[in-house]
Amino acid sequence: MTKTPWKRMTALAACVAALSAAPARAANLDSALLKSSSEVLHKLNEQRAAAGGVGGPFTVGVLPFQVKKGNRPATYVAAPLATGIVPRLESSMLMVMDGNELTAIGILTDAPGTASRSRVGAWHADQKAFRKLFTTTFNYPYGNKTAKARVFLTGLITNTGDRQKTTVSIQSFDANSWKGGRLATQELAKFTVDTDRALLRDLGYSFSLTSQARGWGAKKRDQAATQQVAAGDDGKPGPQGTTGQHTPENVAGIRFELFYGGAKQTLAPLQGGSKSTEFSAPPASQGTKVEFGLARVADGQQLLGAVVKVNGKSTWKQEEADSLNCSRWIFAKKDESMKIAGFMTDVSGKNLQPFKVLTEEESSAKASELGERAGWIDIDVFSSGQNGGNGGGGTVEEEMKVSTRGVGKAALRRGQPKTLKDLQQQLRDANLVKLVPAKATKRGGLITYETEAVPGPNLNTGKFPNPVRLAGVSIRYYDKKQNGGGGGGGNVTPD
Repeated sequence: MTKTPWKRMTALAACVAALSAAPARAANLDSALLKSSSEVLHKLNEQRAAAGGVGGPFTVGVLPFQVKKGNRPATYVAAPLATGIVPRLESSMLMVMDGNELTAIGILTDAPGTASRSRVGAWHADQKAFRKLFTTTFNYPYGNKTAKARVFLTGLITNTGDRQKTTVSIQSFDANSWKGGRLATQELAKFTVDTDRALLRDLGYSFSLTSQARGWGAKKRDQAATQQVAAGDDGKPGPQGTTGQHTPENVAGIRFELFYGGAKQTLAPLQGGSKSTEFSAPPASQGTKVEFGLARVADGQQLLGAVVKVNGKSTWKQEEADSLNCSRWIFAKKDESMKIAGFMTDVSGKNLQPFKVLTEEESSAKASELGERAGWIDIDVFSSGQNGGNGGGGTVEEEMKVSTRGVGKAALRRGQPKTLKDLQQQLRDANLVKLVPAKATKRGGLITYETEAVPGPNLNTGKFPNPVRLAGVSIRYYDKKQNGGGGGGGNVTPD
């Protein structure tokens, strides 16, 4: 039986992102970024004052952060969040800063992508590349303006020990920060948050909770998932309420399969991954027909819903939000199944955009544009929760949360805002942010889709009450480094 996606029509109430207190239903990292952005802007204004306003507008670019997970060394490629934090910090600062363009700090956009296209190189390790950063021209996110950066932001994200806490250090450097043969940064802000399940996925971890977790409160589910991650790194079984394994064959009751030309592909544990919490797939050749298979393998009365993303974009309308706020493919009972052959844009099925495998050269160029999830397939599974009681179990978790994920590159490309105030309003509306003025003023190849839409399956709509995040698994199907040498391999990417 073919199942259908549901476009969530949740009535989202206005949330308040007061800089002195976290919104009640904000994700931990998003709330902390909004609060810390005022402190970061305050420190940047101090740097501007110290510089005496010399050299034109005070412009700032955001670069990837290092991530340290467990006992592994900190690197700029350790997790999706290493680059994923870049647009979120940009958005946070833009949303909370003063809207007067004459006095506002100039936040530049997509500094990592621009640096990559300009072939800057390893700015954090090589002095020549470091110098080139400050001669490169970057874009403003509004007004079609460009500028060189006076200051860059980077930092360190640490998730170690029992994984229940994650610490973020936001650091800055300027053209005079190369000292003693190395980059010397200045810390502007530091905060520690509880590690929730959304943050676990941002850190590149997979996890899987059992149906027992539906009766728990959100905090207990977060704790169980982080305990499972920590135990997995040590080769130990997870706590009660977690499954013994989380693989594509069973993601909390949903089986995921990948087909090239009708042939099922082997999804193996990723070599060097987090104790088999990440998986890899063979690269596809140009011209190969790509399909995903989803099937429910679990019994039970509750609905199961799956969000499947390719290169960070959902297969339903290319949604880029956290998976909790994306539409889901819904399965009501065991053995229901479906095939996904591309990106769907409406429930009638008339606008299926089939997956298309790019050439090696096209993939290399596209990967830097797509960002941190280029080359990855992410599957997140949700259960319909119980209503009321059980110490908060079954209540809608984080559904009204404030976000810092911005409006997405695709939306900005369709029509860049003309002014800073226009951009701020667009960001605040998209991220459910409302500022409190009195407080806000304080401080292979890639798989893409065909450009011509073709008829797809006819789809119905349904409801998915009280979504509970049960599991998430990630699969790398394209690696720019490994695929750069040839073979015509491909990567899955929408424009």
